[in-house]
Amino acid sequence: MSTDDSDKPTSSQIERLNERNYRSWSTQVRALLRHQRVLDVVDGTSPKPILTPAAAEPTKDEIEAHKGLIDAWEIKAARACATLLPTISGRLMTYVEEEDDPAKIWKILLDRFRPTSDVTLAQALKHIVILRMADDGDMEAHIRDFTAGKRRVEEHRVALTDIVYRTFLLLSMPTTYQMTVRQLSPKQG
Repeated sequence: MSTDDSDKPTSSQIERLNERNYRSWSTQVRALLRHQRVLDVVDGTSPKPILTPAAAEPTKDEIEAHKGLIDAWEIKAARACATLLPTISGRLMTYVEEEDDPAKIWKILLDRFRPTSDVTLAQALKHIVILRMADDGDMEAHIRDFTAGKRRVEEHRVALTDIVYRTFLLLSMPTTYQMTVRQLSPKQG
């Protein structure tokens, strides 16, 4: 196994969370947290240990064992926060700046940026309808943006037909692609 750390993923390689990239951000951050073996404290499967003595008064051994569990959890939680927080854009940090439990941070971000309300559905639909590629734009990046917008609509369990998505995509093309758009458009008659 290599001892070179240059091939290890880092939080600096992840696009920071913003109002529109929760899905891709969370996928990348989960992979990084899993790689660092701290995902369990973030997704809540390993909550902070609670002292639950069998007797009314915990014994000295129970207290010491609990302290060891707390210390181990705190180390993992600190590593998780050190990984998670740098992947959040500064303007969104206000939502989690008072929190130090990585599971609570994760839940706050999930609830805030991946909600499925009528408002977020309207925003997702608006995004895909008004999406336009610049005349000198990158087609590959545009297709990625369109696909991400389509996924955001589908997250709301809205099923638009393929012809609707194709129409939105064709309408999003710049004038320099008019010949291609005409060839791809459904024929009338």
